[in-house]
Formats: sequence, C-alpha cells, structure tokens
Amino acid sequence: MRFRNNGASSSVTFPTQDGAEQFGQMVDRWGPRRALEIIHQPTEPKHIASGATVTECVTDYISLKPNRGTRDAYTGWFRSGIEPALGEVRINQLRDTDVQRWVNAQEGSTGTIRRNHKLLSAALNDAVKRGDIRVNPATGAKIPRRPRNTDRAPLSPPFTRGEFELIRKSMHPHYQLLVEFLAETGCRFGEAAALTPADVNLDKGTVHFNKSYSPAGNTYAIGNTKTEESDRIIRVKQSLLERLPAGRYIFTTQSGDPVKGNAFRAWHWKNALDEAGLPEHRHGHPHDLRHAHATWLLDAGISLPAIQKRLGHAKVMTTLAMYGHPGTDSEDRILAALG
Repeated sequence: MRFRNNGASSSVTFPTQDGAEQFGQMVDRWGPRRALEIIHQPTEPKHIASGATVTECVTDYISLKPNRGTRDAYTGWFRSGIEPALGEVRINQLRDTDVQRWVNAQEGSTGTIRRNHKLLSAALNDAVKRGDIRVNPATGAKIPRRPRNTDRAPLSPPFTRGEFELIRKSMHPHYQLLVEFLAETGCRFGEAAALTPADVNLDKGTVHFNKSYSPAGNTYAIGNTKTEESDRIIRVKQSLLERLPAGRYIFTTQSGDPVKGNAFRAWHWKNALDEAGLPEHRHGHPHDLRHAHATWLLDAGISLPAIQKRLGHAKVMTTLAMYGHPGTDSEDRILAALG
C-alpha cells in the first residue's frame, strides 16, 4: 500500500490484499501517522529508493570510452566481476564496507581483483564529479593477495636479448620480422598488425602508430589507438625499416589478412617457445616483448620520460609501474657498481 506521509512517498507491504486495503482505510480515516502506530510500524516517512544503480553508473562510464575494443573489454570485466554482486545496488546506498566485502569475496588472481576494483572506482569517481554521490565508496579498499595468473601476468624478469633471439629464430619464417619489430619498437601487437606502408617514413626513419587492429565484439577491426597518447611517431632502425614488406598491411598472415593477436599466439608464438627450448616458467606472452623493450631501454640508461613517449603512455608512473622491471643481470650490475 503506497501513501503520502508528510509529503513523502511511503509504502507498507502486507501478506494479503485485504490487509493492505484495511490499512488504506485507516490512513484515510486517521491519517498516516496514527495508522502506522496502530500496526506498529515506524511513523517516519519511508523514502522509495532512487538514483542510479551500479550497473547504470558503470555502463555509462564504459559507453564514453572512445575505443570499441576498450568498451568491449570493460564490459566483459564488469559483467563477470562486478555486476553479479553489486549491479542492482544504488550508488547512493553503496558503502565502503560493501565494496570491501565484494573485493574479499572475489575469486581469481590479485591482478584480476585489482582490475575489477579499478573499473568500479573509476566509474564512481565520475559519479562524484557529476554530483550523484558525495564520496567514492571504493576509495581505500584493500586488495587481497591471491595466486598469480601466470598466463596473463607480465613475465618477470622480462625476456633477455638472448631469449628473444632464440624465440625469433624458432618463429615461423613468415612471422620472424613481426617478432623482431615488436621487440625493437615496443609497440602493442594490434598497433603492429594495423601498420600500412603509409605509416612508415624511410627518409626520416620513423613509424607512425595511429590505429590498432584489435578485438571488436566477436571479430577484429581496425580502430583507434588505445589512448590519445598512443598515437605517436617513433624512430626505428633504418636497417629494420628497409626490410618491411609492401602491401595493404605490412604484417599479414600467409593469406594476406591482418594478423589477429589471439590466433598468432595460439598457432605460432607457443610453437616458437617450445621450439626455442625455453623452460615452462619462461613461456611469456607476445606482449612481454613490449615489457622487454622497456626494460632494455631502462637498463641502457634511457630516461623514463623518453621511454614513456616511445611507449605512448599518458603518465610516466604508468611506464615505471608496468614496465620498470629489473633485468636478469641487474644484481650483477649492482655489485659491479658497488665496487
């Protein structure tokens, strides 16, 4: 039975329709306050829940991402990690204790939990900026330590140059140049797959990364770079540029189509790692060539801002946190430096 109580919408639930109608008659006769006292209910107005739910909040946040691949990835993370537990909760009713309980109950690696929490927190930050909520209840949540997902976590320490050379030589001949290009430029796989001859300037010795061939729903498509900063021009060794083939796309499958990252990893990358004889714990991901590239530059004394610009990161701390891994010989070099 819904009714007005001091100007506010309120309601009381009854097990039968007769009970609800009898209460409605009492409200008409004696007013809502006295009717509530008679049935031993709180006399203060009951406010009907309003405001955006977590699902609405996060969905709106995702919809504003310019890259379709990013939107698809975020949507998958939300549906599997956030929506089942928190989707129907209204953000103005969400408490920091609710978020912490949700974090504690999640399964998977620490990286997966941190990723899901980061997505929720970013969406709630936008809600704070809009004035929908006063504070972000996800701020300050503690992420539990869980077993690492070695299939997705960055290889640590990154590939040495010797390991990379073993992989390159063991790779199918058609893809050896692609692997070399990934290691020498530090670009993302999708950025390399989308390259065309127009993106290469032989006179200046540069490559322009301005698009990406990435998953889009159930297929792959040419789209924008991951971020605005990812649209960049970098210098590349002339000897490597001169060996890049011509064609609609520079790196293709043997049938001439752009290379899909997942298929490349399943059919060629894993075979090359086995052929190279690397131990199982050194079987990384093609993206680990980007980690290796950054580490090689750091070990060579290249400044963090220069590496940040080359990799296309918006913040230098992203470069340091994600790719600032010590090389395999770092301890030896420390001892040598100490004398």
